[in-house]
Amino acid sequence: MRMSNKNKLNITAYGGGLAFFSAISIFVIITFLGQTIFGLIFEQTSVEYIAICSTFSAIAFAIVSIYYGVKVKKPFENLFSINKFNPIHIVLTLILSAGMFFGLGFINTAFVELLKSVGITLSSSVVPLNNFGNFILFSILLAFIPAVFEEIFFRGVLLNSLNKVKTLIAAILVGGCFALYHCSLAQLIYQFIYGVLLCLLVKTAKSVIPAVISHFINNFAVILLEYYRVQIDLFNPIIIACGIALLVVFTILTLLILKKSSKPDYKKGEVKDFFLPCGVFGMVICLVLTLSVIFVGA
Repeated sequence: MRMSNKNKLNITAYGGGLAFFSAISIFVIITFLGQTIFGLIFEQTSVEYIAICSTFSAIAFAIVSIYYGVKVKKPFENLFSINKFNPIHIVLTLILSAGMFFGLGFINTAFVELLKSVGITLSSSVVPLNNFGNFILFSILLAFIPAVFEEIFFRGVLLNSLNKVKTLIAAILVGGCFALYHCSLAQLIYQFIYGVLLCLLVKTAKSVIPAVISHFINNFAVILLEYYRVQIDLFNPIIIACGIALLVVFTILTLLILKKSSKPDYKKGEVKDFFLPCGVFGMVICLVLTLSVIFVGA
């Protein structure tokens, strides 16, 4: 991993790209081995199999994040931006969470329907939420754990590796990686927008904790509604308008706060270092996995 000449405690943009490639590679390897091994032990529709497989990405992110934390010899709370933050950012967190759910919650379903109209049917996994025990289990595995480890990795390791890049560009890069990592055509647009806005939230709060909270709320809301079989018409124009209004308010507030904050010394070539060669390799793997779903579901 290349280190900055000025401060060897920081992850460079090259290191961020390598971290992304490493995490995706480890995730693919663990998934292949895990699904092969546990597929021989459990039914693929069983609670045990789904629960175990849902931990693979968190394991990959944990391995890479811990490695980088040890490698740069920097306190984990600084490296991953696990810092105290102004309580006002909880308000921004709630605005973002509500805005994404109500304003853009329709996008995934709309995109799936669009793909169906051109003859592409995407396969979907079903989470067994048939009892309260499973509800608690998958709230932890699919809401809490991903919120913690994905935010530590994407808005901690990756975003910090791009400290020498302008905030909006860094947010777009990390948001793109975040969206591609999910390897889902249906979620691609939603996750990209959400990933970018989470970066702005972290940059504003100077802490990853508000992003963890927002991420958890986003995931948990889906599980909660599914468990209690509550249906909300996310295609309702009034709901969409209110949600988008919240997102506009969130974006304006975060950009105003960022405008007043001190700016780091930007450095040319950081984006190129992030992409070449490691970042591109990681993105290509994600794209291949994303597009392969089309043929699996066909």
